[in-house]
Amino acid sequence: GHAGYPYFFIGGLARTSVANSSLMLAATPVVIALISAAMGQERIGRLHWIGAALSMFGIYLVVGHAPKGGGASLTGDVMMFTGVICWAIYTLGARHLMQRHSPVGVTGLSMAIGSLIYVPLMSRNILRTDWTAVTVGTWTALIYSALFALCVAYTIWYVAVREIGSARTSVYSNLVPIVAMVTAVLTLGEQLTFARLVGASAVLLGVALTRVGKTAPLVPPEE
Repeated sequence: GHAGYPYFFIGGLARTSVANSSLMLAATPVVIALISAAMGQERIGRLHWIGAALSMFGIYLVVGHAPKGGGASLTGDVMMFTGVICWAIYTLGARHLMQRHSPVGVTGLSMAIGSLIYVPLMSRNILRTDWTAVTVGTWTALIYSALFALCVAYTIWYVAVREIGSARTSVYSNLVPIVAMVTAVLTLGEQLTFARLVGASAVLLGVALTRVGKTAPLVPPEE
């Protein structure tokens, strides 16, 4: 989760558009539900299957009709979706740990372990980087990402889970692709095409259906 996901996420984001990336990230709950069913942990109901099909269709519309001007690339899309799969596997694997231990503690420890794997893999690129050429704007963005997009965002997320529950908190994640898409259009000049709008609607509707549909656990919970 904290080694494979950042590799594919950053690499994919560099090769595709912000809108495409955010829409594939929005499909994470669908991917989690499908992997959970494949592992025999849950039985997916009819609404879940319909929601999964809608989300996958929406992603196909976005990826298959990506405008060239938005920096979209099939390689980047594939890398981003691979990152989603990595995060889904991490989420399912960490579920039982989150129930027995502090979510913030589990996240911190898993980040540390992921860093021990990720840094050696990226050491060649790190050593080849001319750090004197890195601009102040880039350092500012990097620090902002580390402090706010990771540390502060994780803390707010888990406080919200504790206060209003995971179901209600996860609903707000559906706003990510909308905010990202609007921001990309306004600041990066990405194109807002009809196919992308239809794809975004299909993804969000599919995710909503997976939230509404009920799943039945196939494995009895451990006491």
